[in-house]
Amino acid sequence: MIMNKALPVAVVSCIFGISSLFSQSIEVVGSKVANFWPATNGYTDCSIHLKNKGASGMKIGYEKVSADFPAAWSVSFCDNNGCFFSLVDNGTFAPMNAGEESSLKITVDPKGMADTAVVKYAVFDISNPVQRDTLVFNIFVRWGANNADVVVRDMQLGPNPATDNITLRGEGYDAITIYDIKGNLVINKKPEIEQTVIDISGLPAGVYMLNAANHKQLWSRRFVKN
Repeated sequence: MIMNKALPVAVVSCIFGISSLFSQSIEVVGSKVANFWPATNGYTDCSIHLKNKGASGMKIGYEKVSADFPAAWSVSFCDNNGCFFSLVDNGTFAPMNAGEESSLKITVDPKGMADTAVVKYAVFDISNPVQRDTLVFNIFVRWGANNADVVVRDMQLGPNPATDNITLRGEGYDAITIYDIKGNLVINKKPEIEQTVIDISGLPAGVYMLNAANHKQLWSRRFVKN
């Protein structure tokens, strides 16, 4: 993907509320208003996750409502069809089966400039476009954001690559999630004390993103499933 660059500060913090329903067939996994705090340099993914809660397949459509975004920042945009080098005006997801999850993702590199951004996208089932709601990405970049502010200590993930299981070592996390390369949620697991063993034997071979989060921080690491 176009945003696969090393992060000098490998953390972004997100605040999500309780799941909200905004149409007959689409559910937000988290909150439709999400706050993100990227580091001042390096690429950070800011995602809001959606689920097809209907009984059959569907397509989600989206339209940009507004984008108050610093011109100096580098930005890209992804749906489950692909990624773009700018914020697109509108588009559609690839078809999603019943119960399937995916996300709208904005990836930013502030390039050393502290500022704020508010980006809004309307989302809807294209078979019923009248029922829609707005996803809000609030992005805050502070001067002086550095490892001391956000880095989680004693965090280890291995083996990488892996075949059957991966082990996440570290404490202080409330949730562990794993997403495939298209942004689909494939594993959601409650952390154990000190270390958590995660069964990935059922996943297809490929590249995945593991997120370990608490109420203040989100730590991410890519791994390969053989």
